[in-house]
Amino acid sequence: RLRPLEERLSSLEGDRSRGCPCAAAANELGGESPGGCAANSASAVAAKALDVVRDLETGLLEELRVVHDRCDNLQGFLDERVLEPLWKLERRVAERPVPAPLTLLSPDGDGFGGEGDVW
Repeated sequence: RLRPLEERLSSLEGDRSRGCPCAAAANELGGESPGGCAANSASAVAAKALDVVRDLETGLLEELRVVHDRCDNLQGFLDERVLEPLWKLERRVAERPVPAPLTLLSPDGDGFGGEGDVW
């Protein structure tokens, strides 16, 4: 989609480098080169350059919309396939009662030789 715009820009640059900017405008506008290479040719080149920039902007906005849509689709997929199962697992773990720690004491009541004999 951007190839024609690149060709148009290179055509403008190529004709300008040959010395006559009005030839580039004439090529792009589909006409012949104007007689005098003056303000008319400069304004034609500027107008054509503005058209090319507008075309580029339109193309970039379309591409940005496509990227935005793809990001939305990816976010939906991650929410549905990854995050929702994790949230369900988190709720189930939070609802499960936590068992009390098992304390083993020796028959004499002082544990197995250390403080806080929790197993």
